[in-house]
Amino acid sequence: NMKSDAEATLSPAELTALQYRLNPPEAVPRVEDKALFARLCARNGISTPPVIAELRRSSDRHWTVRDWAETLAREAPETFVVRPASGPRAEGVRVLRRAEGDGGWGDLARALADGPWPDLVVQPLPAPHPALDAGGGGGGVLATLRIGTLRDEGRPGRVLWAGLRLPTGRDPVEAYRAGGAGLRARVRRDGTLDRGVGVAPSGFGLRWVDAHPVSGAAIAGTPRELAVRAARAVAPLRTVGWDVAPTADGPMVLEGNAWWAPLQDPAGGSVPVRDALRQAVARL
Repeated sequence: NMKSDAEATLSPAELTALQYRLNPPEAVPRVEDKALFARLCARNGISTPPVIAELRRSSDRHWTVRDWAETLAREAPETFVVRPASGPRAEGVRVLRRAEGDGGWGDLARALADGPWPDLVVQPLPAPHPALDAGGGGGGVLATLRIGTLRDEGRPGRVLWAGLRLPTGRDPVEAYRAGGAGLRARVRRDGTLDRGVGVAPSGFGLRWVDAHPVSGAAIAGTPRELAVRAARAVAPLRTVGWDVAPTADGPMVLEGNAWWAPLQDPAGGSVPVRDALRQAVARL
């Protein structure tokens, strides 16, 4: 049943304040610095898109554009992601195809250099799992799992909450966004999905979506275990929101977020996340 707004809604300000208490500021780059995060994952055997090129800005714009154009022409795969080298919530993510750059790498490099981000990383775009190809026909639109973990001092990490985000459009950047207009459903502990939830047609509020395209699909086991292993790899961070994509090559961690929130749940199923974080802070 739908709960009242007061029962079902979490305060973003309180969640952030609790996470600030739990996550040492000096450890936040372990997830927010994308190149460092990729190296940590590789060192710990955690599947994540590799950083195949780093675009570092110099004080000479002309040199920057030329260097970035040469790097992209040499290193970029057929379909790739360019994103800020640091920062939360996947701001500034661009998904590009190599065909678009043929003969025009200089134009792309200039457009990137004119952006607000000082440094960028280039990663391949994972292919979606055939059963969860949100765009249809292999369009590259990834469904993602948001998995929140909590690591108490001296104890192994545990999953606080897991939910599936299934984009309904064909925007490949949607998988990297915290919000968006796709469908979402909480993942039960047995791996099956709860009822789907979507934004109401008016754009305000939520509604149940009974015709969820993957209602009841089992995605248990490996993605949750992957998030718990990733939580160990980025210690001393204690609570992280992981975006895990079920890809054609198995589950893959797209990124970790030191400041995170579970997906909206009109049944109040995400409220225990707040309570668990409160208890963890009380134990500090």
